[in-house]
Amino acid sequence: MLAMPEPPLKISTADGPTFVMDPVPGFLVATVAPVMLRSLDTLESRCMGTAFCITHLANGQTVYVTARHVIDSLLDSDNTESFLLLPKNTSDPSKANDLVGVQIEQISTAASHCDVAMLRIDLRTAVVPIEARFRIFPLAFRQATIGQSTLAFGYSRMEVDQSGSTLLRDFRVSEGTVEEIHNAKRDCSLSTFPTFMTDALYLPGMSGGPVFNTTNGIIGVISHAILSEKGSAHCGYAASIAGLAELKIDLEQDDGTEREFTVPELLANGLISMAPQGGVTIDRSDSGVRLEWLPTDSETPPNMEGSG
Repeated sequence: MLAMPEPPLKISTADGPTFVMDPVPGFLVATVAPVMLRSLDTLESRCMGTAFCITHLANGQTVYVTARHVIDSLLDSDNTESFLLLPKNTSDPSKANDLVGVQIEQISTAASHCDVAMLRIDLRTAVVPIEARFRIFPLAFRQATIGQSTLAFGYSRMEVDQSGSTLLRDFRVSEGTVEEIHNAKRDCSLSTFPTFMTDALYLPGMSGGPVFNTTNGIIGVISHAILSEKGSAHCGYAASIAGLAELKIDLEQDDGTEREFTVPELLANGLISMAPQGGVTIDRSDSGVRLEWLPTDSETPPNMEGSG
């Protein structure tokens, strides 16, 4: 069951294209979460990236999306544990900054040429009860367009003490405009996967955060950026959200058994919200993947298909 739909999120960028925002009032603090890595030797935690919720089931299982390279950084670390930081209670603003780590139980990535990944957590495994409200935004499987406005969220910094109390939270909003589109790899080193480039400022730690269009649909996942020597963004790259088409995740059914769901199955069963119209197929070969988009103005029902 999906969380109740929320009214459109309205954010003013009057103070500039990049600014720090409090994620608590808009119920974003559980929907967009920092991906954390804790050393089992020192018990110190550090933020590795950002993840955003795409479905929250009544049984507590919750699926997030992040960047593939964020997952790779977790898997490359020894004697550590990875988790998402979620609020204990979002209905009480005084408790929304009290966070608890929920261990990542499953990770799903494509074989190659994709900087999108899914991960699953289970709120029933948290050390304390979590009463979190989630905003579920629709995934917009539409090709980005040159000149299109975008808005991205991510944690450029996140620090907590061992009890979960927030010491520092830099939840950043970054506005930008699409300048390049690559439905296959851009090159053999920087972007070997479908991506689009914006002029937005994506800072380290924001990787894995959602990139929205002007109707609150998620069109991409923050991937990487090239910064000038003065720290301003020369360009910010986002992986296309269409990379999800190849991914699978295990979810518990009503009878208590688990089965594997593909993302197209989750869409067909209404477990993931999808913006109307549009759709995409992914063609994979040894040299990489290519996106083939359906026209957004057609009467064809939305569809999404991976190459397996």
